[in-house]
Amino acid sequence: MTHPDHNPQQGMLRRVGRLVVLLAFLGSTILILGMVGEPRPDRTVKRAVLDVHYLTAQKQKRPGLSKAYLSLIAAHEGWTPDTLRRLGDLYQQQRNITAAAAAYERSLRGQPPEDADLPALRLLTEAALQRLDWMAAQSALQGIIRLVPTDQTAHLQLGLLLLPTSPTEGLRHMAQAAEGYPTLYTVIGATLVTYSDDPPPIKAYRLALVYLNTIPSSIDSLPFVEYALVTALNGEYNAPGVWAILGLVRARSGREGEALIRRALEAAPDDPTVSYAAGAYFRLRADYREALRLLLTAAALAPENPAIPAEIGALYRDQGLNAEAATWFANAAALAPDNPTYGALQATFYADANVDLTGEGLAALQRLSARFPTSADVLAALGWAYLSGGRHDEARLMLSQALAYEPGNSRAWFYYGVLLETLGEKGGAVEAYRVVVRAGGLFRENAARGIARLG
Repeated sequence: MTHPDHNPQQGMLRRVGRLVVLLAFLGSTILILGMVGEPRPDRTVKRAVLDVHYLTAQKQKRPGLSKAYLSLIAAHEGWTPDTLRRLGDLYQQQRNITAAAAAYERSLRGQPPEDADLPALRLLTEAALQRLDWMAAQSALQGIIRLVPTDQTAHLQLGLLLLPTSPTEGLRHMAQAAEGYPTLYTVIGATLVTYSDDPPPIKAYRLALVYLNTIPSSIDSLPFVEYALVTALNGEYNAPGVWAILGLVRARSGREGEALIRRALEAAPDDPTVSYAAGAYFRLRADYREALRLLLTAAALAPENPAIPAEIGALYRDQGLNAEAATWFANAAALAPDNPTYGALQATFYADANVDLTGEGLAALQRLSARFPTSADVLAALGWAYLSGGRHDEARLMLSQALAYEPGNSRAWFYYGVLLETLGEKGGAVEAYRVVVRAGGLFRENAARGIARLG
């Protein structure tokens, strides 16, 4: 006797029945989708559906799909400031700064900036500085200040751009940033007073030297140094020191600078600024023997200049010779006992190289923090030492103080993210890492890996 389940006719009937049900289901689904997808008199329905798809793709971190849906939204209503902002955000997520800047620029065209434009203006500033478009950078910074009149970093950057050509206006913006950047404000003010009788091109050159050695590590100093040097050259101050520093800055920016360095060396081999810049350039090229020769020459010509022993310390650090590096960084800090810039270089060396952070390195950082209690880099380095030794409460205190003195300090934010991750506070760690990624600089890649790791 044949089992009912094995009856060929009954099996065929069951398969046909299932097919009919499936076709009915598919038909209703296609009908529903067709109703959603077809143009309708109430076009807001379609826009709402596209918005849902766009947001879903965003949550899934699929920028390509997000852009596809955004293009459909734009086809529906045109490229509005809102859709252009969203397009800029997508490009920024992919770190395509040029495309993001172009989208943001279009979103701002012909209208005053709104609060929603703040991220766009920050990226436009970054992009303009990268391509050395000084006027575009000034315009973006002025937009930020219109939206957030108390933004100290925007005031600082705008002040740095204005000082070489309009010292009074530049100093006014620097004063707005003095609370967050007291050392830089003080040194620039003193420079302008000391050299008040210098012609404007020479004053611009002196500002370039201050920028090179005093702008905090949380801000990329190179575009501002180059602008000051170009201003000096445009004013026909064609000194070998200008050529040498400009060659160094361009090399550090990944561009050709050797021709300017060699021209300066040929014209003024006994100029300490030329020897210093040339030594720093050859360190960049890992020609350590030539770099040391030139830097020792510079040190003999200008023994009072703390930037020279600091560069020698960096040279030894690059070679892993930490004992020698520590000595030269300490020499630099001793030559400028009231300038936290060189104390910060010594402190960050200990932190970056993890030099005995539970012993003499920790003691040195504690001494530096007593000398420079408001230096964000010094406090951040001490916080890292405490974190490395498992002293989490003390690490949190030091890093919080660092961020209170300099809210934009990338080093402090990165260390704070590591601390929160260590303590299992994943949400806070991701937010801290995001601040670092947005700011860029030395810790961006490690912070991006932290975000990827924590999801």
